[in-house]
Amino acid sequence: MPSRIRRLVAASLLIAHLPGGPLAERAGAEPRSLTLPGRSWSLVVDLPGFEFSRRETSDDGSRITVAGENPQTHLAITIVIEETRRASDARACRARIWKRARRQGPPKSGVRMSERGDMALVEYLIEEWRGLRVDHKNVRACLAHDGTCIEVHLAKPGFSPGEETLFEAVIGTVRVDG
Repeated sequence: MPSRIRRLVAASLLIAHLPGGPLAERAGAEPRSLTLPGRSWSLVVDLPGFEFSRRETSDDGSRITVAGENPQTHLAITIVIEETRRASDARACRARIWKRARRQGPPKSGVRMSERGDMALVEYLIEEWRGLRVDHKNVRACLAHDGTCIEVHLAKPGFSPGEETLFEAVIGTVRVDG
């Protein structure tokens, strides 16, 4: 079977097992995994209550993106795993991702960069969008593994102090297995 077809079959099977996918279990806080086709490892994140609406794999299998939201907390998540030769560690992945993100959209305030274990994080707040107060809190956790950059982007509109625990509950479960 040609390599491209194997990658597409693997991606289809992976997507079928993602939260909300046809083979996903609907209840509980079981960890969910995501990987690029042909890789022997997976990104694992515990996502109880999240519903996923977007699942994409690039034609060549070098990038996979999933996005969803927890409808009770309104915490949104986007996970991207992408092959790269330009980022050798989590900080390099964060620099690459932040370079693109800081130029897009409205101004960001309270930008804070930190490291936690194998992750490099950037946090910021979008206070206004098109003249409206939105208080849109963002946390981007970045990892590098096996020639890939991994981004777990969490966002919450209408953020209020004290809701940091929503972000921590997800970030604390991010890990690479395998």
